Amino acid sequence: MSLLHDYWGLLLIIGLMIGLLFPPMLMKGGKPVKQLTPDEANQLIREQDAIVLDVRNGGEIADGRVPHALNIPLGTLEARLFELEAYRHKPIIVNCQLGGRSLSACQILKNHGFTDIYNLKGGIAAWLQSNLPVHR
Repeated sequence: MSLLHDYWGLLLIIGLMIGLLFPPMLMKGGKPVKQLTPDEANQLIREQDAIVLDVRNGGEIADGRVPHALNIPLGTLEARLFELEAYRHKPIIVNCQLGGRSLSACQILKNHGFTDIYNLKGGIAAWLQSNLPVHR
């Protein structure tokens, strides 16, 4: 029997693991979105005047947000990109509740020519857990 025939199950598992572990590599340009911990994000805000883009929906914002964050829900982001034009050449940290929607938002921004984009790893939940300031 051939190697492929004998080890098809193992090869399938390896392929699935690669697909799950490296999805950011499939993004435009092959470069993964930079992931920041809450402390790293807070440092970037302080040192480089980074903008925070919160892509959660209105009801979620009531639970608290990163101070001075701009709120553009993910579902309206492409239609409202003009609101971010002034920040095209500034670092933009994108957050949502847990980090999934913000990763999608990062991809939208990259596809529209924004280059200094970061995803807040763990979202606002991680920010709150790190005891960083929030506006309610």
